[in-house]
Amino acid sequence: MKIVQIVPNWNKFLPNTAVGIRGVVRDLCLGLQDKGHEVRLIAPLGSQFPDINIDQTPVVDTASLGLSSKDNESISYRRTHALEAIKLIGNAEFVHSHLEHILLPFADKIKLPLLHTLHSIDYEPGDFEIFRKFPAGRFVALSK
Repeated sequence: MKIVQIVPNWNKFLPNTAVGIRGVVRDLCLGLQDKGHEVRLIAPLGSQFPDINIDQTPVVDTASLGLSSKDNESISYRRTHALEAIKLIGNAEFVHSHLEHILLPFADKIKLPLLHTLHSIDYEPGDFEIFRKFPAGRFVALSK
């Protein structure tokens, strides 16, 4: 199966930043490849990792701009990364997004099976409105 994983653009996807969400995605990519799947990762500009096929969006990671994922200024970069990621999906058969709720308003542009993994428990009140307004797709939520 041709699987695309999409990571947030909070940091470049590099060996030294593959922790947290990126660590989970690294393990998924490598594990799925070991099972014989063709896996591509869509990550922000400047990302690279041995043994993982990475397509880069033209969007910089927000950490290099001095922004955290919670800074209001980072939202436009995160949305642009999501839209650019959609353009890179190509001939995939399955899409697994780790972009939290950011991809939801654009999910109808993806005409493939789509899974959203929610890694966070720290959502803002406005984020819940996005979940209510765009309840598209299947979700996996990490929890205790």
